[in-house]
Amino acid sequence: MLKAVVADTDGIYQSIRLLVDTGATYTVLPVGFLREMGYDVAKPDRRVKISAANGVMEVPLMRVDRFSCLGQNVSDFSVVALDLPPSAVISGLLGMDFLARHHALIDTGKAEIIIPDRSHD
Repeated sequence: MLKAVVADTDGIYQSIRLLVDTGATYTVLPVGFLREMGYDVAKPDRRVKISAANGVMEVPLMRVDRFSCLGQNVSDFSVVALDLPPSAVISGLLGMDFLARHHALIDTGKAEIIIPDRSHD
């Protein structure tokens, strides 16, 4: 589990707990959280199909103004608006969209996620 912060539509940041999910194509944030942040979940950029435990579902894909996690800040970051089951101890998922974008290295032995310094590439 890790912490991320998301800017609301007024630029004020709120934190949220996410689970790293290498099986998730997209980063997932709860519908209620996005609404509280001032985002209009009813008017997403587009809808995407995802596979979940209960089959394929079509969900909203929308942009948040700013998203920060693992020391990386992203503007206009697309997230899926989806509520996880109430029994989940986390609020959302950090997906491969974020991890691949930042070339994250996952060291399972040390339980660490490393974001390499790519400023010299």
